[in-house]
Amino acid sequence: MAPTYEKYLGYKDCGWINQRYLFKPSNVPNIKVPSDVSFEPIKGFDCDKLCNYEEKVVGVHRKVFMEKWVNFPGRYGWVAVSKEDQSVLGYVVGRATAEPNSHSIAPLYADNSDIAGVLLFKAATRLVGTPQIQCFIEIPTSNEQALKLVEQHSKRVIGELVVSRMFSKGMPDNVDLNKIFGVASLCTI
Repeated sequence: MAPTYEKYLGYKDCGWINQRYLFKPSNVPNIKVPSDVSFEPIKGFDCDKLCNYEEKVVGVHRKVFMEKWVNFPGRYGWVAVSKEDQSVLGYVVGRATAEPNSHSIAPLYADNSDIAGVLLFKAATRLVGTPQIQCFIEIPTSNEQALKLVEQHSKRVIGELVVSRMFSKGMPDNVDLNKIFGVASLCTI
């Protein structure tokens, strides 16, 4: 379908390969928290700071989208914040999916794999104790640190997807795939 959008609507195909992983929240071990980082609940966090960080990762500013994504009922998440200068170093959002007993970790953006690991742990532990719950996370295969992180906690790749991103002016130049440890969704990075 992407060639049709490109031909008739002018959208550019900026696809890359994502892998979808399935894991049980109880399989995510406690990870050492970096001493120079604090972790705050995402609900009520300064949306401008969150949007500025996201723009550095995905290359576009989308405050209206972010406000709705983070604050939609049933969403939960955390923000990694530098203790030194209060800058955002990453964030994660989790949500229930339409599939029974399933949650999606989306997105998971972080400056490095240590921070991503703590954010993943925090999102997963929120669900520990919920019988038969399973989590999904989709990562771009070009981020080797994301692959290593997720493979530590997941025994099962359940899908590989060639994802076509549609941008009317081409993919933004400053998308930082090395900070994308989990895409927001198949259509929103």
